[in-house]
Amino acid sequence: MTQTYETLDAAANQLCARIKDLQAQLAKAPARQRAAIASEIQGAQGELDLNQARVEAYKALAQYERGRASGDQSGSLDAQIDELEHSIPDISKQPPAVPAENALAARAAPTGILGLVNELFALSNKLEALDQNRALAETLAARATDIHKSILSLIAWLKL
Repeated sequence: MTQTYETLDAAANQLCARIKDLQAQLAKAPARQRAAIASEIQGAQGELDLNQARVEAYKALAQYERGRASGDQSGSLDAQIDELEHSIPDISKQPPAVPAENALAARAAPTGILGLVNELFALSNKLEALDQNRALAETLAARATDIHKSILSLIAWLKL
């Protein structure tokens, strides 16, 4: 792995030197050659950007492997999954839900304005809890999608 990183680093250095040489040529070139040299600079810059993306992907992969090898899960995918699992309430520990019709029938009807206000606040709190759970589920889905995309890009990079 170190050899791959060194190879990518050497290629980046060569590309940087090539871009500097082309920029120097561009400054001294006649007008009719400037478009061709500018095109070469853009191509070299694209190669450099690709190389830098590979270096970043390689660093991320190496960091992930170091985390897995050392057993340190502070920033790893497993730790993130565990953190998300713990942030969602465990429904198995809660008493089984009573169907809505039975719950409404079993509960006494609120008496007076204070009873209705109390019921309104209780329903408002339940609605807020549902909104929070929905937001957590959306965040979890987005994170899973991001992780899936990054894994696919790493796999594609490894195939190169």
